[in-house]
Amino acid sequence: MKDNGVDATQFLNPQDSTLDFVKTVLAGVLALGGAAFILAAKPGPGFVVFATLVSLTILFFDQVLNKGFGELLLLDTLGRSVSADYGQRVACHEAGHFLVAYLLGVMPKAYTLSAWEAFSKYNSMSTQAGTVFLDEAIQREMQSGQVSGKTLDSFVGVALGGIAAEYVTYGQANGGMSDIIQLEALFDALKFDQNQTNVLLRSSVMNTVAILREKQKAHTALVAAMLRGDSVGRCIEVLEQHL
Repeated sequence: MKDNGVDATQFLNPQDSTLDFVKTVLAGVLALGGAAFILAAKPGPGFVVFATLVSLTILFFDQVLNKGFGELLLLDTLGRSVSADYGQRVACHEAGHFLVAYLLGVMPKAYTLSAWEAFSKYNSMSTQAGTVFLDEAIQREMQSGQVSGKTLDSFVGVALGGIAAEYVTYGQANGGMSDIIQLEALFDALKFDQNQTNVLLRSSVMNTVAILREKQKAHTALVAAMLRGDSVGRCIEVLEQHL
């Protein structure tokens, strides 16, 4: 894909450096804090074992019952505190999903730009920041296993819209691993072989990046609207003004 000006290693392998950094620092702080407490308070071995078991239990239930939402909420909140760029990147990513979906005829229904906003809006501990679409027809086809070429192209294009937006804006994508995992699950469900997957991804990547490059002004305006917290209707008006 380098021949078309797209580096697949930067596009299809997103690495969230901000959250990885926060996670590493947080683990170090907790380890040092625990060691300092043990040295200062000198608790008995029973207390240390009890505290360890409680911590492991909390982590276990968060990962199993909440699908790691508690960890995500903490890391996402801290990420915004340590990096001014992090929130901007999230908005860039979600605006990419929003813009590509709208141009492909999939209407956006709602969006959130942080884990806390998603939790507050949907009152669910299994929801992260993202864009929700009016895509019942697409979902019905997906569930039936009878997926048309048009539906598949739309689904893959929308899924790659966030990564494409980051790639076009920053030269690489930090977020979007969940989008890649979602696509891998879809291809597995459809029993695509590696060649079919590669052909579809190559085509979708080229098309999605082309859309974001051509509509970059509209995307920039949409990012600003989403950061202001504009309604979906107002965001669509902003898009129409710049398309």
